Amino acid sequence: MVSRRGVLMMGVAAALTGCAPGNSEGGGCLPGLPEPAEAVPPGGRQLPQPIVLSPDGSRAVSATSIGGSKGLPVWDVSTGTISAHRDEFTRGTPVWLDGSRVAWAVGADAAILDVDSGEATHLPLGHRLIEADDSPSLGSIGLAVSVDGATLASAGHDATLRLFGVATCSPGRVVELDFGPTQLSFTGRHLLVGGSDRVAVYDAATHEKVALLENDLRAPAIGTRDGSSVFMGATGEHGFASVDPRSWEIRMTYPDARALSAAVAPSGALLATFGTDAGVRLHDVARGGTPRSIELPSRTGGVVFLDDDRFLTVHLEEGLLEWDVATGEVKRSFDRP
Repeated sequence: MVSRRGVLMMGVAAALTGCAPGNSEGGGCLPGLPEPAEAVPPGGRQLPQPIVLSPDGSRAVSATSIGGSKGLPVWDVSTGTISAHRDEFTRGTPVWLDGSRVAWAVGADAAILDVDSGEATHLPLGHRLIEADDSPSLGSIGLAVSVDGATLASAGHDATLRLFGVATCSPGRVVELDFGPTQLSFTGRHLLVGGSDRVAVYDAATHEKVALLENDLRAPAIGTRDGSSVFMGATGEHGFASVDPRSWEIRMTYPDARALSAAVAPSGALLATFGTDAGVRLHDVARGGTPRSIELPSRTGGVVFLDDDRFLTVHLEEGLLEWDVATGEVKRSFDRP
């Protein structure tokens, strides 16, 4: 099994260590969680969220409403069975902190659940939530963790980036942003803060802005752990573009006008794009050109590679499916919540 620490998706962290339950000093972790939210946010139907693998690839979690069942089911990847389930709605993408702990946004907090013990804590993040009747997603908070596992970052539509020391849950620097981001992720030496029409690049160590990419590039952005490969949403017919992380210039574009998001294989050789239709396009990263299409039973809300030969998709009705890259066929269906 290829370690999933090698691949980062926007809002998906590589590792997070320690958040002591009961540590309420200085805005640290607090025991317990708020009451579960409604399964469907006001003004909109819940759609599937990206699938997130644990660092060692042995577990998968997705915030979805598979078959009308709300919550965060956790699957054992080897058996396809559900090993845990949290009856909780989240607007954001869940994040694996380590092999047994999952975090997700609940209001202005980050909820942290130990899957093995069932113990829950929450970390007040300090964001000011902005709600709108016609856009409930404005209340969502994005989470990401630095590659070295030392810093937790959160961003919200209040146009602030908030940083925390992971070991103590202690609040650190607050960075004022030029816009309210929709997603964020760490990749290599950089933190990518993405919006609908721009991506801001920050130095992961100093948290200073080093570039602002506008016009042709947008969220989401994904990349490898070492930062050698970075992909961002592109405008027009170009679904995604590979970007040079030194000059931040576009290297190559990958056509898919329907793409809303993407996933990259552990080796960096394949890019999977997906979005408004029931299909996944597989792009050869080095060569580009016309992608290979795999037809899905319905629109997917998330794709993640298990390795270079297999990937997972999540669907509202069909649930979690494992696909063979070579044949384009379903290998197995995971248990439904």
